[in-house]
Amino acid sequence: MSSKWMIIGISGVTCGGKTTLTQRLAQHFTDCVTMDQDQYFRLEEDPNHEWVDVSPGVRHQNWESMASMDWQAMTNAINDIIAKEPPKSSDYPALLIVDGFLIFNYKPISDVFYKKFFITIDKDECLRRRTERAYLPPDPNGYFESWVWPMYLKNRHLMNDCQNDVPIEYLDGSLDKDIIFETVLENINQLLSQQTKL
Repeated sequence: MSSKWMIIGISGVTCGGKTTLTQRLAQHFTDCVTMDQDQYFRLEEDPNHEWVDVSPGVRHQNWESMASMDWQAMTNAINDIIAKEPPKSSDYPALLIVDGFLIFNYKPISDVFYKKFFITIDKDECLRRRTERAYLPPDPNGYFESWVWPMYLKNRHLMNDCQNDVPIEYLDGSLDKDIIFETVLENINQLLSQQTKL
């Protein structure tokens, strides 16, 4: 791992606030690059998708599964970024902040993080937030109950098998967004300060 970059992972439940938090951090830190896992979803017609029966006569790609992602492309993109000279305006390492709901489930990516945050919300709040979003392709009726939430619980359990000695810090996504931001900001600032003393 490049000593010129500090890679931060922000994961968690769908609609938990990962991208909002990542964007706020990027606005705060001058030397910061962000990456969104959503940019590496496979195309709808990709034959590598897993298809699931949502209801009688309704089949849908399982966008919650590991197979929905082009992990090699995302890994290559991370490696391309940290191989380059980072933006530099301070003595601190530059930040690469990666957000995505499965990034701690793919070990080659999970292992690169200097710090890991995982945002949680309960099922009812998750459903409320998800129904306020527009997805392409849209969620079929029953997809949340049958696949989104059960896969979240499954992936969260399996995530533990992919971890190294960098612990995951869990964040309550129902808290005020400013509180979550300040908590993560303070944590990252401490890490950056420690790095400059090494």
